[in-house]
Amino acid sequence: MNKWNIIKSLIENKDFEGLQDILHDEYLYLRETTLISKDEMVSFIKKRFEDGLTFEKLELIIENKDLLAWRDVLIEHGGKKWETTNVQLWKDNKVWRDVVSVRDLEKVGRI
Repeated sequence: MNKWNIIKSLIENKDFEGLQDILHDEYLYLRETTLISKDEMVSFIKKRFEDGLTFEKLELIIENKDLLAWRDVLIEHGGKKWETTNVQLWKDNKVWRDVVSVRDLEKVGRI
């Protein structure tokens, strides 16, 4: 299974049904003070895309049988840019945990 191609395709095609299918029933998304379950994640991402979120510079860091890590730049409606590093743990060929680190590119001077 090529996890990277699956995730890139979901992002590029805004495939919310595919996202629902690839998330494990025990899925959790962790970011700073945020903890989101599977159903909340699909709704969260769908709303972000509807609000104008786009992804740029998708870059694979590592992929193996249990792990997928990548970096990207998120651009919100209005032009705000964030660099994210995403680390996913996979279980039963589905995303089981998703840990994301976010940096405001304006604050770190990397726009």
